[in-house]
Amino acid sequence: MPTLAKYKNTLIAIVAFCVLYLAYAVLWPMLGFSDAPILEQVATNPQSAQSAKIIEALGKVEKIKFDTAFLDAPEFTSLVDYTEEINKSAEPIVRPNPFAEIGR
Repeated sequence: MPTLAKYKNTLIAIVAFCVLYLAYAVLWPMLGFSDAPILEQVATNPQSAQSAKIIEALGKVEKIKFDTAFLDAPEFTSLVDYTEEINKSAEPIVRPNPFAEIGR
């Protein structure tokens, strides 16, 4: 009995934890909460206002007609690409320590 009195608070904590865990295990499914992540619930709910706005915006984008006639125009075909290849071996592009003070 002296051992039981010595560990009384520890035993109370263990019993309380077990009771709370059992209550959680029994009551949580009864309450009908879903185990699915919140993002998954939002993504699968087609009636949400955000989903409706996105679908409406996509519908407007699909209606856009892009005239590609300018691609055959002489002004477009006469454009010249003046880009130059960067010589990567001449100078390092990144600093060894990007957090170091500049000039060191």
